[in-house]
Amino acid sequence: MKIKLIKFNNNLKTPTRAHYNDAGLDCYALEDFVIKPEQTSIVNLGFGLEIPDGYMATIRPKSSWNIKNIITQIGTIDSGYRGEIKAAFYNLSKQNQFEVKRGQKICQIIIEPVVLADLVLDLQNDRKDGGFGSSGKE
Repeated sequence: MKIKLIKFNNNLKTPTRAHYNDAGLDCYALEDFVIKPEQTSIVNLGFGLEIPDGYMATIRPKSSWNIKNIITQIGTIDSGYRGEIKAAFYNLSKQNQFEVKRGQKICQIIIEPVVLADLVLDLQNDRKDGGFGSSGKE
């Protein structure tokens, strides 16, 4: 599937896959920045996407950041959005800032299909609202 990339920044390094069959495309820092302890940083990724109807994109973490106390907040990009995509990072550390250099991989973006469901009040379903093991142990 080909999806049009909309360039918002001249420093953009186009998202890439490390391996041809990776689910995520790595996104890169446009410039140096710091994520301060116990703070959120919102970072422009420098691009937008023309995602077709029936699909969405999600911002996902780089697994290597999790062990460094940096949480990438998962974000959803709907098919109709044409603005610049941003990523939000939170530093769990109480004392250590996290430094990012221009060109460093900072997150990944995944394109995936969605079910465009219509919600209705009554489906004539006999199922009750038990949940959490209500159907028994076997």
